[in-house]
Amino acid sequence: MSLGSTAIDTCVDGKIALKQDENIKSTFYLKYESRDYPSKDYVLKRNENLILKIDNLADEVWNENIMTFFRYAISLKEFTFTASDMVSKLKLNVIPSTFGKLLANHKEKLDRNGLVIESKRTATERLYTAKYKEPLEFDSNDLDSKEEYYGS
Repeated sequence: MSLGSTAIDTCVDGKIALKQDENIKSTFYLKYESRDYPSKDYVLKRNENLILKIDNLADEVWNENIMTFFRYAISLKEFTFTASDMVSKLKLNVIPSTFGKLLANHKEKLDRNGLVIESKRTATERLYTAKYKEPLEFDSNDLDSKEEYYGS
C-alpha cells in the first residue's frame, strides 16, 4: 500500500552477473548487458592472492553462432542481410535481436579476421553489409613487406 507521495521509482539500464565455473573453481564468468551500450562477456581467473583478472586467452573463444555466420560470410565475400535473414538461413540458435547484439559485441574480432560489418538503420529494419577480405599476416621481422603493403 502506498500513502501519499511515498513510492519507489526504479529503472534498469543494464545488469551484471558473475558466475563461478562449476568444474574449475578459479574461473568466473562476468556478463554485462546494457540497453544503451554493447554487452560484454569476460572470463576471469582467480590467482593465488584471490584477485580476479581477465583471462585474455579465453577471448579467442568464438560464439558458435558467430562462427557459423563467419564461415557463411567467407563463402559469399560480400552481401547485405538482416539479423532475421541470418537466423533463418543459417538456423542459428538465437533470436534475431540477440544475433544483432552478438554482431555488435564481436565486431572488433571479426574486423581483425577480415570481415567488416557495417549497419544502417532504415525505417523498417536494420540492414547489415558484410565484406570479407582475406587478412594479411606479416612476420614481425618482415618490415619491408608491411611498408610495401601500407604504402609507407
